[in-house]
Amino acid sequence: MLRGLISVEECERWLMYRDNCNNTAHDYGVNFAQETLVILPKFILDAKKLSEIIKNQEQ
Repeated sequence: MLRGLISVEECERWLMYRDNCNNTAHDYGVNFAQETLVILPKFILDAKKLSEIIKNQEQ
């Protein structure tokens, strides 16, 4: 099992991303879309970082 891959702060962001994703099934408003667009760049960076960490763990 892989542990300690991300910091507590990163984990909190991943939980926020998950909540945002889950809410997309229920909220189609403009404000929600704008909030999603604001967090999207950080999500992309976090996803790339986690992908690299996992790749390095496999080697």
